[in-house]
Amino acid sequence: SLLVRGRAAFVLVGGARWGADVLMREPRTLPEAWRRAVCESVPMAAPAEVPCQMREQVLVLNPFMELVRRWLRPASRADVSPSR
Repeated sequence: SLLVRGRAAFVLVGGARWGADVLMREPRTLPEAWRRAVCESVPMAAPAEVPCQMREQVLVLNPFMELVRRWLRPASRADVSPSR
């Protein structure tokens, strides 16, 4: 994964025009602007998938009335939707 991300960064900054010489040199001998560009263009890794259950979706046919119901309901039932 790290190698793939490094290759992607190399392609994004146009490393091919530098040729194979850039791959054989020590990183500290490369121009600072080029090193910074490579570091900034490294794509972020995708987060790991986590199995979970999706909450059941509720169909609201009249959004305005649902808003009125939520506004008028008692504060003690603030976390419970009356349409469920």
